[in-house]
Amino acid sequence: MTTGAATSAILVAVLVVSIIGAAGTNGAAQSNIDGATIQSAEDVETADEIYVEEDGDAVLVYQTEEDGDDDDSDLRTMDIGMSASEGLAHVLIESDSEELEENASGGLTLLLEQDRFAGNGTFSMDRPEELESLALDVTAERTSETNTFDADFQASVPNEGDAAQLQSFQTSGDMSMTADTFATSGEFEAEAAIPTDVAYGVSVEDTGSGYSMDIDRTEPVSEFQAGSWEDRDAAKQTLESQFGGMAEQFGGTSTVTIDDYSFEESSTGYTLDISYTVEYENVKDGVANQLETQLAQDEQLDLSEEEAGAVAQSIVDVELRTLEANVETSDTGATGSWEAEIGNYGDALDSTLEIAESQSTDENVTESIQQVRTMFEAQQAADLRQTVEWSANMTAGEETIDVGADVSSDSENWAAYVDELQDRGVDAAQNDVSMDLHAETDGGELSADMSMSVEQEDLVGTMVDSVIQSASQDPTTGEETERVLQQLKNSEFQTGKIDVGVDSDSVTIEAGAKFDNMSALGDQVNQAFGGHTVTQIAGDLGDGDTSEMHVHVDGLVESGASEEEVSELAIASSSTEIHTGGDWDRSFNTMDTDSAKQFLGLNDDSESDEESDSSVPGFGPAAATVALAGAALLARRRA
Repeated sequence: MTTGAATSAILVAVLVVSIIGAAGTNGAAQSNIDGATIQSAEDVETADEIYVEEDGDAVLVYQTEEDGDDDDSDLRTMDIGMSASEGLAHVLIESDSEELEENASGGLTLLLEQDRFAGNGTFSMDRPEELESLALDVTAERTSETNTFDADFQASVPNEGDAAQLQSFQTSGDMSMTADTFATSGEFEAEAAIPTDVAYGVSVEDTGSGYSMDIDRTEPVSEFQAGSWEDRDAAKQTLESQFGGMAEQFGGTSTVTIDDYSFEESSTGYTLDISYTVEYENVKDGVANQLETQLAQDEQLDLSEEEAGAVAQSIVDVELRTLEANVETSDTGATGSWEAEIGNYGDALDSTLEIAESQSTDENVTESIQQVRTMFEAQQAADLRQTVEWSANMTAGEETIDVGADVSSDSENWAAYVDELQDRGVDAAQNDVSMDLHAETDGGELSADMSMSVEQEDLVGTMVDSVIQSASQDPTTGEETERVLQQLKNSEFQTGKIDVGVDSDSVTIEAGAKFDNMSALGDQVNQAFGGHTVTQIAGDLGDGDTSEMHVHVDGLVESGASEEEVSELAIASSSTEIHTGGDWDRSFNTMDTDSAKQFLGLNDDSESDEESDSSVPGFGPAAATVALAGAALLARRRA
């Protein structure tokens, strides 16, 4: 059998894998299925044997001779089935594994239903030599009521001299953001060999028409620069020269006042220790005027003077509420801290987005800008406040380097924000997502387990609609891909599941799906077999040296057709053995629908929530890749 027929036979399973992969990665809002993945066979593959019943129904037999001496013969198990009447597809592949390290093993389960995606995964292997220890815990939850994230990371790696200059480092801080304010504060400390003693501190205050800055500086001065700082008058003249130019540029004034001054000779030159205040007056109007002029003169923006003035004023009106920062270094290390807050930037952001939208000629870019504006408006209406806190540290010992980090985030008024989004037609905000990831070393073993779940009303339908819309806007998308996507939408997908198991000896992939209207996908399979109506496909490796795939066809020919009439069909060739009249003593493979239903949990309504309520973040595409690799392997082995 050639590649095309085998690929067509597992087309439904591959589609299911693609759907599940897209759901796991992006949810309903950003689904994507590569058009190259969805291709039906253009060439009809001829059968090795055709068995025709009296009524014209038939079974097409495709055979492959298995070479037991072939080192590439790595398939252990292959069962494939599709039933159009039951709306079922099922694939089971087991093959040798020569790529994984010894003692490596893992498993992954992904489940997709109409309103949810779920799964879980585990993996273990020998601890790599370059990792002394590891502990990682990540949890995240986003529902209509809450949006939180927590991560804790600790690790130890051998010290090979990479951190010789930095003995230790630690930092902590926080950040908060609303629709109209941004604030952050934090501190750091590093133990390291630093050749220069420097201290610098700055505090900036918004005075309304300008700014006031308090600055403290301690720094070395070379003999070449000494003349600029040798006394208080020289220092003031130097500072006035540094800061006066900016004030003049914007039509304002600057005043420098020296509060403390010291200039002493040192072993390496001189040391300057100075504190001073710089006051800018009437600079904001100058900034606004220059911005207005530049915006109004920009031919591409095509803004009126009134519009340009409004935009410029909204930028100038951004408030610098707090800005304080300091850093101090010595021969043993450095310390520092910061605190900053800006506010009243809502009008500036809105003006910027309005200009960007008016200039956009790309429909997708325009849509993205509109979405940002919608989210911004919802944040304002709900008074959404998002916060992030963190701490991190690093210590270099003689034998190991130890690192650690903690990060957490939370959202106040999240429920109100979701309601505001919903009122504005943003349904993606209704996704309920939870995720857990844990990894650790235990002696000589490294293990990890992960889970994730996504719940949303009509998750699959929304996702497929998103894919169809994206495909229609992509000029590289062919008609065939668009047709298959529409058929997929019409197939009334109910559930799909993938199990992947790997160890140092084997890889096992099992995938299945249930459709309420599988006839919508029938053309994809039928085209691979001359356009005839395929009702069932079943294949396995068999017990001997020959494996077979049996394709059951309704009405292949008219009742009582001759062998010659059958041989004229596109699915027959001069080497095809044709049997008519039902005169044969053999049986044919049929799909084990009970096994497929059991795998999908359709025979047991009490399927445990433990198996179906979790999944792996980011493992959607991984599962798709593994399953597609299995499909390619199957196609190659069937060839």
